[in-house]
Amino acid sequence: MKCKACPAEKLPVFEDGECCPKCVEDWLSTEQETYEDVERLSDLTISCTAVVEKAKVQWYFSKDDGENWEEIEGANEFEYAIEDITEENDGQYKCKARASFKSREEIISVTTVDAGPKKVSFGEYDVKPKKNKANLVCSIKDPAFDADSEVSFYWMDKGEQGDLISDKPKFASKAGTATYSLAKSQHKRKKQHRSLALE
Repeated sequence: MKCKACPAEKLPVFEDGECCPKCVEDWLSTEQETYEDVERLSDLTISCTAVVEKAKVQWYFSKDDGENWEEIEGANEFEYAIEDITEENDGQYKCKARASFKSREEIISVTTVDAGPKKVSFGEYDVKPKKNKANLVCSIKDPAFDADSEVSFYWMDKGEQGDLISDKPKFASKAGTATYSLAKSQHKRKKQHRSLALE
């Protein structure tokens, strides 16, 4: 049986059990063309798929809606992983595949969003009021926390977060350690306090 040659714009694809190939024009595809509201600092993997054998691929990036493309060094697999994604990764990604002297392209758009504040518990501490007042202090060594971080102190009641003490503690920084404190917080008996922060 003599098989017909595929036209110039198509490539032959052999399927199981078939003697002659199927001529395919759209031999490159992508599972998803748009990724919206990807949370920053998360990981994202984009991909394209070729149904022809021995296809080679290269990824490109554009920040100006495809006016200019920059080759992504080392991105020559059908999957491209972006770790700890930021707003600098917003744009279009082009998967360009070559096979049998022909090429096809798929474009994938990516937009990111701020994941929003992350709640971090500094911990819980026993305090013993003196004359019904107590000094509350918590410290953390993390460059993400500074004078603009939102930090709140709460009383603890039987292991549960109780009343808000204050969300405007005093801030100090020394040797990379951020310290938040409240002076002379009023309470009548020994209590625990919890400090929470929004990064």
